[in-house]
Amino acid sequence: MRFFNNKKKQGWLALVPVSDGVCVARLEPAADKPRIVLSEYRRWLPNEKSGLKSLAVEFGFNHYHCVSLLQANEYQLLQVEAPRVPADEVRQAVRWRLKDLIDYPMDQATLDVLTLPGEAGNRTNYLYVAVARNDIIRERMTRFIDQSNIALEVIDIAETAQRNLSSRLEQPGRGLAMLSFGLNGGLLTVTRNGELYHARQFDISLRQLQQEQQAELRQSLYERLALELQRSLDNFERQFPNVGIAQLVIAPYTGRDTLINYLRDALYLPVAGYELHDIFDTSLLPSTQVDIEPALLLALGAALREETRA
Repeated sequence: MRFFNNKKKQGWLALVPVSDGVCVARLEPAADKPRIVLSEYRRWLPNEKSGLKSLAVEFGFNHYHCVSLLQANEYQLLQVEAPRVPADEVRQAVRWRLKDLIDYPMDQATLDVLTLPGEAGNRTNYLYVAVARNDIIRERMTRFIDQSNIALEVIDIAETAQRNLSSRLEQPGRGLAMLSFGLNGGLLTVTRNGELYHARQFDISLRQLQQEQQAELRQSLYERLALELQRSLDNFERQFPNVGIAQLVIAPYTGRDTLINYLRDALYLPVAGYELHDIFDTSLLPSTQVDIEPALLLALGAALREETRA
């Protein structure tokens, strides 16, 4: 969802609000991989309004294109059949189809459309539609302007941020499934050639994965996750039979190896973990920065945004 387009320095600066502060990320071009020049989780006191302003001054936010991400409970991502209308009429046609899928009037909704790649032989094509209440979009933009004089150019979602990360790990012509976990749940995406084909959120959170120390409880959680993953992958293969998924990769978190080993036995495709240095040049990061907050990982994904994409 794009709003402003003033002349700024190259690249994107991502600001992702969290319950106790904000995650900030900025990249710059480098020889092989984009270099992380800013990756910070800045915490502040509840209702503190000066935190964002001081960050903006410290890092010169107004010199960069700024993107933010909506929280999972602030939007819906819906898959709908693509209307057979001219390209300039798609958004209006989608609005008509969404009126029975959301619980508020369409004139109170902001939406963006993401085209799913077509499959040879399929007569029906589909779209992803991200939809949020106007009030949520307005509040986010107003908060950044009031508290720090930052004009957000784009408000994005976790699925496209994770797509950006996934596209950097793909094998040419092969699909890649990526699984990540945050404080409110998990997110599975499937991409190929930099395009988002599939996205699904799970109600299994990072906190649950890290707190289940008892073997029996952890086994039950893993079994539920494996079953949901298998269902999602099976549904994906039925919808996109010509997209071969090379592997499932899991985002970094403490204790991840136990889950990787379980899923390698439970699923039919290869499972591996990935690290920040697989996607980014991390030479400027402190050597002590081992763990990365889930919201900060998504901020880095948002900062990978390309102008040619939604």
